[in-house]
Amino acid sequence: MVEHGELKKDWPMVRNGLEVICARQECDFIPEDIYFLIKSGRAALYVNGERDSFTVLRKITHSRTGEEGAEMVVTFCAVGRDSLELIAEIEEIARAAGCAYLEMDSQRRGFSRAGWSEDRIIYRRSL
Repeated sequence: MVEHGELKKDWPMVRNGLEVICARQECDFIPEDIYFLIKSGRAALYVNGERDSFTVLRKITHSRTGEEGAEMVVTFCAVGRDSLELIAEIEEIARAAGCAYLEMDSQRRGFSRAGWSEDRIIYRRSL
């Protein structure tokens, strides 16, 4: 995990990754929102050893079971990197932190082939 004092060093790579994500899909955040989550201690930043891929994690509690889990708020995997390898690293971090599950939402399909299951479907209606 990246320590708060080290965030400035990794921020250019993280910001670039966030901008790539938002160029590919509609995002409900701006990079500064993610910076604030990390800097305020509400989330933690994990950067892989090559320092070209990352995820932002936060602890959550399941609303029905009360289990502690970790939410992958946003994840960026560099071109040519295996996203499942990065997720395996993140799973180890979550287990070490005492989390019973790992959660994410994605606009991409296909994660069920990698062992993920849908827990709920979120419907949204514009007002």
